[in-house]
This record gives sequence, structure tokens and C-alpha cells, in this order.
Amino acid sequence: MLHRQFGSALREEVLLRATGSSWKIPTDPHCSGAIERFRDRTNVLMIDREIIDLLRKRYQAAYELLLDLVQEDPTVTVKRAGGVHTASARTLRNFGLLDETTLALPEHLSWYVKTLLPRTESVAV
Repeated sequence: MLHRQFGSALREEVLLRATGSSWKIPTDPHCSGAIERFRDRTNVLMIDREIIDLLRKRYQAAYELLLDLVQEDPTVTVKRAGGVHTASARTLRNFGLLDETTLALPEHLSWYVKTLLPRTESVAV
């Protein structure tokens, strides 16, 4: 679904920038311009929200790890959490959310967490 959404955003970007027939224009030069268009698509935001909701409700440890990965250095965060073979890291990898080599999250999901995820501030009582 997300690949299809990126393809649609890329097509829109090509149509905006292309002169003449746009069917045979290489798309690689337009990828960076399509990122924001992709991120702002309603379906992408809805999928990101569903990912976060699923992790928060059913995979709490993976959810906490995801939040930490967004805020801190991934290598240090995963090591502190027990390594790449812990249940929480494995859950994120199995969902395709954590790259095993770079320990990076998908850029759109990191952006969603940093920008749109409601944060609850703890208040001292």
C-alpha cells in the first residue's frame, strides 16, 4: 500500500515538473520532490496511525523501542534495549519497521512520530 502511495506521489511530482509527454520521463530525479507529497497523503498518515495504534495496544515494548529510536541514536538505543534479537526489536523487524543493518526506521514513520503523534507531558503533582 505504501509503495503504491509513493508511486502516486511520484507520478504527481513528474506531472507537475514535466514538459510535454510525461510517460517516458525518468522518475529518479523527481524522487526527492515526491517525499513531502507522499508523507502528506491521507492514506499514508492513516497507515502510520494504524501502525502506532497496533504497536501501542498489542506490542508495548516494541512501541516504546520505536519511540526511543525516533528520539535517540539507533545503535545506542537498540544496544541499551538488549540488542537486535530482543522481542521488541524482532517485532519491529518483522513488521518491516526496523532495518536490521542500519537500525533505521522508515522516514515517514519517524516524521509521523516526531510531528503528529500526540505527546502527553508529565506534570509533577
